[in-house]
Amino acid sequence: MDTIIVKHKMYFMYCIIICISLCFWTSSSTVLHAESQNSLTVNDIAAQSLGSIDLPQVQGPLYLECSLSKNRLYLGERVPITITLYVSELVVTNVDEPVLTQTDFVLDKTSSPSQDKLRINGRPYQVIKFHYLLSPLQTGSFRLGPISQTLYLAASGVNRRHTVDVSTSPILVKVYDVPSKGRPEHFSGGVGNFQLTVSATPRQVKLGEPVTIRMDLSGSGNLAEVSAPILKKTSGVKVYSALKKSDLSTNNGSWNKTTFEQIIIPVDKNLRQIGPFSFAYFDPNTGKYQQIEVPALSISVKSNPNFTNDEVSVTRNLSQSSLVPIKKGLGGLYLKNFQLINQGWFWLWQLLPLLLLLGAISYRRYTEFMQSDSPRARAIRSSYLVKQQLAVARSISAEERYDDLLDQLHLVLRDYLGEKFDLAAAGMTSSVGKILAQKGVPPEIVTDVQQFFEQYDSHRFAQTKLDQAGAAELWEKLNEIIAALDQVTEKN
Repeated sequence: MDTIIVKHKMYFMYCIIICISLCFWTSSSTVLHAESQNSLTVNDIAAQSLGSIDLPQVQGPLYLECSLSKNRLYLGERVPITITLYVSELVVTNVDEPVLTQTDFVLDKTSSPSQDKLRINGRPYQVIKFHYLLSPLQTGSFRLGPISQTLYLAASGVNRRHTVDVSTSPILVKVYDVPSKGRPEHFSGGVGNFQLTVSATPRQVKLGEPVTIRMDLSGSGNLAEVSAPILKKTSGVKVYSALKKSDLSTNNGSWNKTTFEQIIIPVDKNLRQIGPFSFAYFDPNTGKYQQIEVPALSISVKSNPNFTNDEVSVTRNLSQSSLVPIKKGLGGLYLKNFQLINQGWFWLWQLLPLLLLLGAISYRRYTEFMQSDSPRARAIRSSYLVKQQLAVARSISAEERYDDLLDQLHLVLRDYLGEKFDLAAAGMTSSVGKILAQKGVPPEIVTDVQQFFEQYDSHRFAQTKLDQAGAAELWEKLNEIIAALDQVTEKN
């Protein structure tokens, strides 16, 4: 508080500084929004009261903690893991996603980061939690981590910031293979907890018509790696291999769904049921194998006079499922008369991409050369420039505007010399002759250039009119100078 006395009156001046940042608040919570490149940015402020807890391990303005639900894992298991970032007394603008460089494990993101504000050990912290599923890739004893994270801190100056890296402490983890003892014959490879539902369409068919069996597996686990459920009874049907049709997951990634479709064709008119179906998996929570049994599905099969057991017709529904019957024999083999590789024009067409590539490379080299500052490139550019400006001079001459023609011819020579010899064209006079002589221009050409500039100055500053004869003389002299200079090679 400052006190100011003006004319015997006393005033009190209070200076209140309000700092709103990630590291200081009274009753507010910072909301983080996802950005590109797996980073988060701090912008909005929402009101929320602070909770207060004691965590002895959290110390200092930055701390990164890894929480694993258990440290005894099975190969193929997916275990929730939470990485918590504690920030205090720092102005953080961006936060990258945590990174695990260890090749023994894989992290799969399950949801957006959650956030909170807590007073820990008497100190206010912004708490950000990142949720993942951890999957081990091989068996053995490992030290999980460190998991690192990069933070972007505000720095003095406009649009300036610097980075800080923080890492977790390693966690001892043991990974076991699923036990061989008690393993079912048709083990699917699934590790987790699953549910199975089975449906069939259509349920009323004729002999030889396909039926699509849809098997929906859902649950938490490695559904992306499991094999299809097993049709236990196959008598009376022709069975095709099951195909995986889709993989779905919820927003948090912990509940998945995988669909298999399998085509069967009834070959027995007395068939009344399809199934039962079974799916064997390993439950890591109990450490035992589990088997799901789905009862057989009822079906009605009618006779088909056009059907024989050794010939199964493939209908439209079968083709839609991308299944094609396997031939029992290759049939007659013969060489086709028309083969592309035996046609000459086919090989000529193969040269076209190569020619296009060579053409593109040549064009690029040419453009790079023309844009370079080499004497040869400047000489070519100066010749192009002269042609363009002389075309303008011809149109001026045709209109008998000889004073304008004088300026145009002067501009042609000035720009030509500037481009060819890398000189400043603006304000060029007869004194340029000394520079041209140093660059290897023969004395007689230097003299012609100086005379041209002197003649231009004579007409321009003496205010004398240029007639047709004078214009023709200047034009001829300019052509002679340019033709002679085109033969000159600049000295380095």
